[in-house]
Amino acid sequence: MLEGYALGIGLGFASSLFFTLNTVITRRGVVEGHVFEAVAYATLFGIPMFLVATLLSGELGALLSPDPGFIAIFTSAGLLHFILGRYLYYKAIQLTGATSATPVVTLTQISAILIAVFILGETVNLVKGLGILISTAGVLLLAYTHLGNVGYLRGIVIGLLSTVVFAISTNLVRYGLTNYPYPYAGLFISYLASLPTLISFHVHRDRIERASREVITYYIVSGVTVNLGQLFRYLALLFIGVTVLSPIFSTMPLQVLLLSYLINRRYEEITGPVIMANATITLGVTLVVLSGFL
Repeated sequence: MLEGYALGIGLGFASSLFFTLNTVITRRGVVEGHVFEAVAYATLFGIPMFLVATLLSGELGALLSPDPGFIAIFTSAGLLHFILGRYLYYKAIQLTGATSATPVVTLTQISAILIAVFILGETVNLVKGLGILISTAGVLLLAYTHLGNVGYLRGIVIGLLSTVVFAISTNLVRYGLTNYPYPYAGLFISYLASLPTLISFHVHRDRIERASREVITYYIVSGVTVNLGQLFRYLALLFIGVTVLSPIFSTMPLQVLLLSYLINRRYEEITGPVIMANATITLGVTLVVLSGFL
């Protein structure tokens, strides 16, 4: 059991790393491009990627003889996460920047943990609870450093809305994988549910054609990295609960901060309070991870 827990943590951190890469790269793309096209590119690459993964993993049977509950859960998760939640998150990135949107969206952990505790019956021990409180305080501090700028208000509100959507979808996936341990087939179904986003390629064909090669490249890399992040996220939820995975994702602001400094420095604002908040988040996450070994 301890080995499974450690594997789940490793998969969770791998997922957060790919989501971080996606956030930074998406920021570069939507500075000049459009949000819905970024969402559509993720769907475009995700559907064939996870169909192949389903075939290679031997989970094809879950698709050929699907349980109605299995289909309903992962379709709902796909609609929420890959259409609504992803659009809101990318819009927040476009309006406020990666280093502002990411900490706000990291507040998903609060909603996700509350849902997991009260609906899924997951437990929070003393060390884990302390870690959650500390990491949450860091997230709130990081978000607060940007609240004084009225220009960020719309993006912050949109980011907060995405936290609720992501929290619900995360718990749906955890519940689904607990009852139907087919992560690859589940991902494929979730991505099929996001198929309507590809309509964007036809409806907005003119502005896609006007997009520079650089913007298209960012869209493509964004689509690949977010799909890898989702893959590791689903696999992690096979081994660990939402109360562990959610705080792990709160390391994303620190990761985004570092990569933004290296890649997107001229597009982002990096201040002392931001660095302090990220250190606080890291401490909280460390406590949550250690709580599973106690």
